[in-house]
Amino acid sequence: MDSASMTLLRKVTYPPLGDRPVEILESRLYQDDQTMQISLSLTMENRSDLALSSVYLDLCGFDEEVQLVFTKDRVPYANLSVLPGGTFGEDSLLPLASMRVRSITATLHHAVFADGSIWSSKETAPVKEYTEISDEPFPRRRKRKKLRRAIGWGIAALILCGSVGYLGFRQVKVSEKQTMAEDLFRTGQYVDALNLYQELEKGLPYVTPKKDYRYKQALCHIRAGAWSDAVSLLQSQNDHAPSLRLLRQVNILLSGIVSAGENHSVGLCSNGRAYASGDNSFGQCEIGLWKDLASLSAGSNHTLGLTQTGTVLYAGEADRPCGQVEGWTTAVSVAAGENHSVAALSNGRVVTAGDNSLGQCDTKNWSGVIAVAAGKNHTVALRVDGTLLATGDNALGGCNIEDWKDVISISAGDGFTLGVTKDGTLLSAGAPVPETEALLSSVYAGYQHSMARELSGKLISAGENNQHQGQVSHWESILTAAGGQEHTVAICPDGTAVAIGRNTHSQCEVAAWNGIGVPNGALELCSISSEYE
Repeated sequence: MDSASMTLLRKVTYPPLGDRPVEILESRLYQDDQTMQISLSLTMENRSDLALSSVYLDLCGFDEEVQLVFTKDRVPYANLSVLPGGTFGEDSLLPLASMRVRSITATLHHAVFADGSIWSSKETAPVKEYTEISDEPFPRRRKRKKLRRAIGWGIAALILCGSVGYLGFRQVKVSEKQTMAEDLFRTGQYVDALNLYQELEKGLPYVTPKKDYRYKQALCHIRAGAWSDAVSLLQSQNDHAPSLRLLRQVNILLSGIVSAGENHSVGLCSNGRAYASGDNSFGQCEIGLWKDLASLSAGSNHTLGLTQTGTVLYAGEADRPCGQVEGWTTAVSVAAGENHSVAALSNGRVVTAGDNSLGQCDTKNWSGVIAVAAGKNHTVALRVDGTLLATGDNALGGCNIEDWKDVISISAGDGFTLGVTKDGTLLSAGAPVPETEALLSSVYAGYQHSMARELSGKLISAGENNQHQGQVSHWESILTAAGGQEHTVAICPDGTAVAIGRNTHSQCEVAAWNGIGVPNGALELCSISSEYE
């Protein structure tokens, strides 16, 4: 087994069942770092008295939310020669049918031995008869002993039945509340659904893990438009795999509702339309007719739009190479650099167009990507497992991010890259970072200034401030932000915008913007939907 290029996702040790000739001792799930393929490795032991020649297993695979994603019966481990007491299987990797698998159950179906005998899980083991030895000298003592034993078992049975009945009653109540919450969610009554999930979390944490209920509360916050509450809740339980995945998706969506270029700014409305302010010398602000948008990104002198169906739009000089985005119809994330355009596709691949003089478009071998960011002359990608890829201008070390892990937010500036980990730590390659002891939720790169949002909503900055673009400390309730060449734009939770910095082309004239937010269609494009839909 070659696991050098693989990441261990899960390792489980199983207790022995004691009634089978072959015991499964351990399972390990690996994910290939390049293809994202999930593979299974099992360690098994021959506990019979015969040499083993083949084994057949029944497998079930489950995703992060413990939903069944595949079953496979009679998976063979053939051509074996395992002596009694020997282990096997640990050197074999079995590719699984779905990349969503995060846990498995493996059951022995049947085993074939060297002498031709077969053990099957469907066979019933013989029941041993037990005959009590007669004790004639003490018949009454024996009867009293039997009577006491019977009474004891009867009392135990009554207690057990009462406990089971009580727990069953409580479980019914929980099931009723959960069904009510799901119905409220389906019908758009998110606040009421949220209240029920909060009751369930506090009332019976041992029936369903608290983190599952909090995850559902976050979905309610998202659907109700309370994005800051959703971020805070999800980041508070970043060791819960579904919450961590959802947190990354939320940050991707929020980063797409505002963007800043060299001398222009763009904002996305919750109705799928867009605002643009600033320099329009190259047509980069000609986005007023765009509709059904899911995301925006401003380059130096061009703008990219992503529709809710995955089509990429372009505004700027028609004959520029970075505008050659025709045919990009399955995108889930877009990013615009100085003279290049990038998109992450729904299959995890990345496509590029435009200037490649510094290798900023060398992304053809990338896979497993869920979001992209473009600096002036480099490109960064966030992968589904929280690791990063980078290519292009590395004069300042902006591409030295190969060891970053558990990243939930990324941004790229002029030669530098920013990231935030799931525990709220700020990462930087090639740029100064804001000083804070607070937990962070997301990052935003200007051309030569860095910004980060604290979990409280406060915006902090470091780097170039020659046009006051970094004077943002008075913004204490920010949903998301973006940095341009020498200006900064931020979106407030109420959907309005604020801006600071150089305004020579009216790029900071955003006071009239309103209704800025994530369109509903963007939720589905980035796979943020509840298990109820």
